Amino acid sequence: MIEVEYRCAWQWHWPELNILFNVSKQANNIFQANRQLGRRAHECGGQLFVSIDNDGEFWMFATPPHTLDKCGSTWLELDASRCKAEIIEANVAGFRLVGYWHTHPQEVPALSSRDIASLATFSERNKGILEKPVAVIVGRSSNSEGIRAWSHQSPRSQILAVHETKALAENSDNRGGKDHKASDGPSSGLANVQRS
Repeated sequence: MIEVEYRCAWQWHWPELNILFNVSKQANNIFQANRQLGRRAHECGGQLFVSIDNDGEFWMFATPPHTLDKCGSTWLELDASRCKAEIIEANVAGFRLVGYWHTHPQEVPALSSRDIASLATFSERNKGILEKPVAVIVGRSSNSEGIRAWSHQSPRSQILAVHETKALAENSDNRGGKDHKASDGPSSGLANVQRS
């Protein structure tokens, strides 16, 4: 399901929440390969999972789009059976669901009212497991503003992450050859991903 290699493409930081995610090159490759380009392109997306390496750092991984998903040029519905199967498989491997990602036909993506409603529904559906999901939206632009992440705090509050590229040279060679493996990971959701 998820190719596990702890190589960092960039970091997303929510200073207000004291959360820092290393975005894996695996997730970046999926985001880049699925940008919504062309006039007839449809939205697509997948789920986001987090793993904790031996150094206690949080790593984000993504699942690719699936042929069972339903979509149009401005909407997406992830197939429930594929989502459930991915969550079960990821949990067995030590990963935990933190949210989902999808594309937008904008250069620089922004949360739409439909996205905010979807986040609230996703949060409610996963109550007790994942109450504060992360939403990643992949736009058309290839610069750092083209892929953005939000933490859903409530129906009226979504916090945009800060995109950081510092110290990536150190992380680009699999963290200096260290043996990085997934730990048991957080037991559930973004609330359990916060650093102290």
